[in-house]
Amino acid sequence: MEDAQSEPGSLQNLITRSHGTNSVDEPISPEADARDIRDRNGIYKDSDDLIEKIDDSAFLEPGDLVELSTDGSTKLAVYIRTLGRQAQFYTAEGEWCHRYIGNLWWAHRHFVDASEVTPILPYLPSSEIPMEELNELHFLGLEVPRDAGAKLIDKMNKFLRAANEVYRAHADRLDHVYNLVADEKHLRYATLTQIASKVLQIRNFSKILQPELYATHRACMQADVGFGVESSNHWADGEYEIMSKKEMTLLKQVRDWIREYQEDITKRAGSNIRQTVKDSTLNTGTYNGAQVIPDFVKKARQIVTNSRRFRPFTDSGGIGPSRTQLQPQKSIFPENDGSAIKHVVLGSFTEKESVLLRFLEIWTARRCLRARSRLNAMGPMLLRAIGLYDGFDLDQRTGFTFLQEMGVFAPWENRVAFNTRLALPGYHFDILTDELQANATESVKCWTAQDSMKHLRKDWGNLEVFCIDNVAAQEIDDGISLEKIEGDDSKFWIHVHVANPTAFISPEHPLSKYAVQLTETLYLPERLYPMLHPKITQGSLSLGKDRPALTFSAKINTNGDILESRITPSMIHNVKHFSAETIAQELAPKNTEFSPINRLVVGHNPVPSAASKQILYKHVSRKYMSTTIDASQRQTLKTLKELGAARQRQRQLNGAVNVSFRLLDASVHCMELTQPYRKTIRRIDGDPTILVAAGEFDPNPNDKSQNSSSGDSLVSNIMLLACEVAALWTSSRGIPVIYRGTRENPDLPSPSEYKRLVLDPLVGPNGVPPFLKTIEYMSLVGRAYSSVDPVRHQIIGTTAYTKVTSPLRRYGDMVAHWQIEAAIRHEAETEKSLVGSTDDSYLPFSRDQVVTMLPHISKRETHISHAKRNAQVHWVMQAIFRAFYFKEAKLPDTFEVYIWAVDTVNFEQMQGITKELRLDVIVREGTTSRAQRGLERGDWWEARIEQVDLYKRQIIMIPLRLISRAEPEVLADSIAPLFSGRKPFMQTPR
Repeated sequence: MEDAQSEPGSLQNLITRSHGTNSVDEPISPEADARDIRDRNGIYKDSDDLIEKIDDSAFLEPGDLVELSTDGSTKLAVYIRTLGRQAQFYTAEGEWCHRYIGNLWWAHRHFVDASEVTPILPYLPSSEIPMEELNELHFLGLEVPRDAGAKLIDKMNKFLRAANEVYRAHADRLDHVYNLVADEKHLRYATLTQIASKVLQIRNFSKILQPELYATHRACMQADVGFGVESSNHWADGEYEIMSKKEMTLLKQVRDWIREYQEDITKRAGSNIRQTVKDSTLNTGTYNGAQVIPDFVKKARQIVTNSRRFRPFTDSGGIGPSRTQLQPQKSIFPENDGSAIKHVVLGSFTEKESVLLRFLEIWTARRCLRARSRLNAMGPMLLRAIGLYDGFDLDQRTGFTFLQEMGVFAPWENRVAFNTRLALPGYHFDILTDELQANATESVKCWTAQDSMKHLRKDWGNLEVFCIDNVAAQEIDDGISLEKIEGDDSKFWIHVHVANPTAFISPEHPLSKYAVQLTETLYLPERLYPMLHPKITQGSLSLGKDRPALTFSAKINTNGDILESRITPSMIHNVKHFSAETIAQELAPKNTEFSPINRLVVGHNPVPSAASKQILYKHVSRKYMSTTIDASQRQTLKTLKELGAARQRQRQLNGAVNVSFRLLDASVHCMELTQPYRKTIRRIDGDPTILVAAGEFDPNPNDKSQNSSSGDSLVSNIMLLACEVAALWTSSRGIPVIYRGTRENPDLPSPSEYKRLVLDPLVGPNGVPPFLKTIEYMSLVGRAYSSVDPVRHQIIGTTAYTKVTSPLRRYGDMVAHWQIEAAIRHEAETEKSLVGSTDDSYLPFSRDQVVTMLPHISKRETHISHAKRNAQVHWVMQAIFRAFYFKEAKLPDTFEVYIWAVDTVNFEQMQGITKELRLDVIVREGTTSRAQRGLERGDWWEARIEQVDLYKRQIIMIPLRLISRAEPEVLADSIAPLFSGRKPFMQTPR
């Protein structure tokens, strides 16, 4: 096999690599956040006709060719099969290995027919291998016939030679791939096909061959810096993040300064000048870097030393609480937290110092350097020169803490917001985002409400509309109504009234252009990034009295069958607002036992009283939100709840599962919002108040009411009904919208069989199956994906599903509304139904245009979902950190921990959930656990906190005592007979 690393495109070693760097390459962002947007900065400005085929498959298939990263090098390998949670591969060098599929950056689908891998199957493991052998390469034994894998090896080597030939032929351009595709000021995102087309000058995407794609991929990945990949499924449909030339210049500047600084030290050492490394930083030399670095180090020492007078340094990835505590300036009730934070300006950074701080931000917060990048060594070198972190790992965690001590980051800085693929406004990672936000804000000043559906709206008169929301919600997307059918007590009309911004905002409006860029409103505990401008949504378009709506209606019987459906532009008047908690308590049967809510508060307590321990947000309320319901409303809501439950049972027959995982919430108070300070030196006195509230975790829930589930389930079931109605309506008319569904992995057991034979018999009285069984079922279901055609959604049990109930905060819902409104207008104008039509000429988006936007919208939604979850975890970690290390709140000395999975990063650890606060924790094997057969899935252990890692967002625990061992029937170790001819779901061996 030819050595891929010896081919053109390799870079010289520009700087010594930092110690301890992983040999397996990491993605550009550890958050698994990415943005999929087609040619947004002009690789192809006029390429509307160049629509790439979206691969329908989300899983590798036997015979696919992939690139594996192993020990700092890459190898080609053929995918053989999936065994439990491990994938099996056969390399071009005649080796086999098992690994998780997550970190695969490139694949050639259908490289060989699946039948061509059959000859080597008898000589490969037929089940998962021990964790300690994962990712290792194994040669087939000598007893294997020489020709068993010969054909596969020959084809892989031929492919590699073809790719090498492509590289040689185009080395002049592939060696400069970054300069050819990068933008001067903007981050850019492009698929491999787009990059290959640009670099190899092949305009027609369909003419690009696989060896050309692989040669281009190697050119991108061999670059020391500049190209980033997604951390999940990049091989399938990922885009490369291309750093701007402006930031590349910054990195090269820092690299040159550090090289000049090191050369100056070497020169002085050669001159027999006796000095320590610390002392040498205080001298200046003839090189620019020999002056810039020492000046920066000197100032950094002063700032950090001063910071430690006011806040303690920790090795947990963050600095400790302020020694100066401030009282909130205003009352924190009911809606406005008073700030308990004070910024003290201490000076300013020079332009060159700001450049160094920018680099450290890229290294520690944005993590834009791949693990193998030689530039990773620059951060540790700067920390070492500062000399205040002796005895600590000079890694990104310490670097992040250093930026907090410098005042660049707030002491509680949320690293989630620094993910470049989120492209959040205000962080200046992506100038286009800031420009689009500015344009949208400017357009609000002259915005006038012109209703494109005014002449078609149905007036619902005095029909009561119930809006049930989180009490802190500012934008009200939806409300529900019940209409009785005279003379028939078994059938009802359910109406879901949804805010209708698209009737007032065109797809070309600046508000819409910013909406598609952001894609979805991002709710973080400390701040909100709205998709649409609040002045428009809260002032005119949020649901309320005498407001417009788009109503999705279903005629439904008490069995949960949809008998008829329709969509109607409307006006609503009689609107009642309730919290989900109020509805839960009002609709709960007498003597209902609610699961207890555990609370942890650090800082100034935001809870005015202990009035209700059942409700998470009793202290916050909207003035127009009712706290009680009358008898008539109670009966209406009870009927809606029963009809929603009946529809849920129908969906459960179609595969849906009542998933009731963890209820954990963190809210932040007494804090003003800040951006990183890159020019001004500051100190922050005071700390935010953090409230963590959670119900107790029970892996096998009984019939107790799960807090607010009555209100939540009522709303969720009815909203799902509205989405079903929308999908039925659009699909019957051939209208392209964004349908959501799941795709089953053919290598795993059938989820339908598993549900019928394993899950359903274990469902408890409240309809919730055991936690571990639900986890196993979810792993079998496959992957969620978006399509322009209706697709089955296994998890929610629908044959067609499109989201339409949140157009104020989801761009995909706006697209559906624009399409539906155009169809309603067209039917009204022509007086003909579009059912059965294939014409899309009247629509704002053609089928091809919807296909084009699918990757961007679906990926952005996924990344924002990850960001919201990680942000919650961040603030939970902050609260636990302050309670554990600084005793700001009382924590239990030990916790009861439920073990539920093997940790995929360190196989000597297990993942657990605490009973008391539903905390996700890592439990390490210890002497006690090893003496009792080790930690196993389904165990309950008493454990204590050993470490809180703010940077990694982890709580590490040590097991102290086995409380109970998992019952045999809880574990999936004997279900193979249920799946004739299919591979069983196996518990990973340890």
